[in-house]
Amino acid sequence: MAFVKDLWTKTVRDQDSKPRQVRTARHGTGKRWLAVWVDPDGKECSTAYDRKADAERKIATMGADIARGDYIDPNAGKVLFGDFAERWLASRLETHRPRSDTSTSTASTSPRPSPSAR
Repeated sequence: MAFVKDLWTKTVRDQDSKPRQVRTARHGTGKRWLAVWVDPDGKECSTAYDRKADAERKIATMGADIARGDYIDPNAGKVLFGDFAERWLASRLETHRPRSDTSTSTASTSPRPSPSAR
């Protein structure tokens, strides 16, 4: 699901149930158009734009990327390398356990040639 929202106006109903546009508190301040989409994980994401055409282009692109399976989270690049490395290392340690004690004990007791034996 994706849509474009106008941040400067909102629709309200009069007493006779007719809808009309009224200004919001942020009218004239900041970016006007908000592109909103739901990523594959179900998280709602958004980006603000000055022009409605830019916001519509963004939701079209995000929708196509999600449908193709090529979606990349725009905030993924904001993760610090150290944080990413810690999570990656923790996931590697969980999936790759060290060898059993018997394989390491035989390797440590095997005789190694001394440098003078050459």
